[in-house]
Amino acid sequence: MSNEKKRNLGDRPQSEVWKHFEKTPLKSAGHFSAKCTYCTKYWPRGTPNELEAHLANDCKDVSEYIRSFYLGVVSARNFGNENASLSNSNKKRKTQNLDQREITEWYEPTTLPSSKIASITRALLRAFVCCGIPFSVIQNPFFIEFLNEIRPGYESPR
Repeated sequence: MSNEKKRNLGDRPQSEVWKHFEKTPLKSAGHFSAKCTYCTKYWPRGTPNELEAHLANDCKDVSEYIRSFYLGVVSARNFGNENASLSNSNKKRKTQNLDQREITEWYEPTTLPSSKIASITRALLRAFVCCGIPFSVIQNPFFIEFLNEIRPGYESPR
């Protein structure tokens, strides 16, 4: 069994980020000092979150592949968190805020990007052609009202 996978009963498995650091055990069990194998930056007590952030944002000598991988890890961890730099003392408040919805999740903007308009128009055209619906229906006030109900920012082609 390899050192990374080996663990004592009740211990957590080591984070994969430690593969990129020289670690030295500290007096407190399960804690390590860390030294980056790429730029030799040193942490008296390294934590996986700090080390991942270092590889993603700060290390000048890490390969682009590893940097982009850890950018994904860090951004996934911080997704939806408005203030990713909250201290650990605010951890309880931070986890409570993750469940709070943004107001933009409850309404759709009235202006649509041109890509969305094109996508809706293509779907509408496909429905008309495949179902044999006459194009004159597009000018019917009830059909226009229907389109405004499902997507207020969309204006049908005339």
